[in-house]
Amino acid sequence: MRLGLITICFLIATTLPISDAMAATPSSPPTATSITAPASGPMYITDQIKVTLRSGPGLQYQIIKMLTTGDRVTVVKTTANGYTQVQLSGVEGWVLSRYLMATPPAAMQLAGMKQQLAQAKQVLGTTRQGLSQNQAQLSQLQQSKQQLQASYSALDQKYRALVIASQHAITLEKQNNLLIKEQKNNQERIKTLDHANAELSQRTGVQWFLAGSGVLFGGLLIGLLLPKIAKRRRDNWFN
Repeated sequence: MRLGLITICFLIATTLPISDAMAATPSSPPTATSITAPASGPMYITDQIKVTLRSGPGLQYQIIKMLTTGDRVTVVKTTANGYTQVQLSGVEGWVLSRYLMATPPAAMQLAGMKQQLAQAKQVLGTTRQGLSQNQAQLSQLQQSKQQLQASYSALDQKYRALVIASQHAITLEKQNNLLIKEQKNNQERIKTLDHANAELSQRTGVQWFLAGSGVLFGGLLIGLLLPKIAKRRRDNWFN
């Protein structure tokens, strides 16, 4: 704030006609703040409130217009008496060389810096908003990751249980196959035993039939022979 007041006071002092006349006097020595304007190229009006644009390089020439701080002019040529011919918006005239500077004045630089600062703040706000959105998305992604990890753990447990169950089922299937095979073997054995039993029963029946037939035949034979034997014995006994 204090620097701005000092600058304004200095600008007011430098715009007085006395300073213009002193600058136009060849015998006046150049000040420490004087700037030699280049022969051509863009220049800016220095930090002054008003600067006269004259029709010629001297105080005796007519004032065409007043230039303000920050006006951008194009240098045509520079004279030895401290004046520079410039062009501005199609108008050509002369100004004191020491009122020209190669860089924009502090006010314009400050305005530009303020604009850049505002843009930077806007970009920063947008960046913060984007960062907040990214953080929210990151939080959602982390929650989704945790849910997926929980789902993965549950599925992994189910998979392990299925593996154990399948292994148990495979073991049961093997045991079942062994039991089925053993059952088939037992059925074959039972069939064999049934067949052997049937053959044995048939043989036993035949044997019993033959035995019965033998007994019957023997009984008949004895029945036939006994009377004859008894008769012979009687005959022999009587004889």
